[in-house]
Amino acid sequence: MAARFVRHSPGYRIVLATDTLRSSCDEAHDALLLMYRMRYGHQVETPTTAEILDRWR
Repeated sequence: MAARFVRHSPGYRIVLATDTLRSSCDEAHDALLLMYRMRYGHQVETPTTAEILDRWR
């Protein structure tokens, strides 16, 4: 996943709807969300689908 962020790093904003991301393991899911927020927080936003739709309105 890190290679993807390097390719998108020229200032593009990445939005991941957290309630659409899934894993077979809850702990893995939580760890991925934590990584997105902590490691890639300046490049990646992690709202829910409802939050995205509220911002659109």
